[in-house]
Amino acid sequence: MDLEKKIEELIKKSLENKQFTESVFFDLRLNTQVELKKILFKNFDGYKCEINSHDIRHTNKNHSEDLIFIPKIPDIIENFSEIKKSFVEDKKTKKTIYAIEFYKKYDNKTVKAVKIHLRKEKILRMKTLFIPKK
Repeated sequence: MDLEKKIEELIKKSLENKQFTESVFFDLRLNTQVELKKILFKNFDGYKCEINSHDIRHTNKNHSEDLIFIPKIPDIIENFSEIKKSFVEDKKTKKTIYAIEFYKKYDNKTVKAVKIHLRKEKILRMKTLFIPKK
């Protein structure tokens, strides 16, 4: 099963059952690692990306019309048109943490995928995905 199909299956199961908790992981490609190093001054060797059930449900609750772009996250991260560093507050610890925003255009719509930078685990986890309002 290819990566996009795995993500589609994860979305389906995550929305059918609120207790379902699983993730799909994929490698962070070299071109993305190089660009991230330019803006964050950190080596991203060995990093993986994660899409999990909780964040799929978050996107569905807040941006359901954009859910169709979640299977495109690997493409957004590998073939982005823009990448930015931003900061978000961790709701549990109240500490400020890095967020990485990837942007890519699909049919005249720019999709924004926000990944949270988790240092210890070497994982970029999807937090949300949406089409920014102009």
